[in-house]
Amino acid sequence: PKACGPGKEKEMGPRCWFANTYFYTKLLDEENKVYTYKNVRRWTKKVNVFDCDKMIIPINQDNVHWFCACIDFKEKRTEVY
Repeated sequence: PKACGPGKEKEMGPRCWFANTYFYTKLLDEENKVYTYKNVRRWTKKVNVFDCDKMIIPINQDNVHWFCACIDFKEKRTEVY
């Protein structure tokens, strides 16, 4: 897999991978309340997200509210906005 970015954090900011709006919906099998990685495996086959500094995931809750999850791999924490 390709690296997340060129590694120019000081010049360009953190290396981020942005998931599309369907990523979380596909990842979560709401019927069985389990994560199903195989549903999104091909979406990340060209990039190793663990080489990124951050992973940004938009999440739609019940088609009413949007929020954003940010996984910060460097700081080892998850933030929700």
